[in-house]
Amino acid sequence: MGKEDKRQGIVRNPESTVMTRISTARRYVASRPQGITSTEKTLLKHAENETKLGLDKVNQFYKDSWEGLQAEIEAISLSSFKPIEYFELKN
Repeated sequence: MGKEDKRQGIVRNPESTVMTRISTARRYVASRPQGITSTEKTLLKHAENETKLGLDKVNQFYKDSWEGLQAEIEAISLSSFKPIEYFELKN
């Protein structure tokens, strides 16, 4: 599950994600009651660029991999139920 991290304690993820970019831009914009400045415009641009990159990756996955993965999953016969076991007490 993810990359191994040798840091201890509560730490932030050093990688910037789409959600962190959007969240940062939102926080800055919300903190400016007099209107946004060039800082907020830059943060919004970063959020937009990261969103476009993320969408490109998702769309590429669906173009390249989805049909094969979907076929594999649909080929697996899964039951939502386990066999019933009956229990008895012996005298």
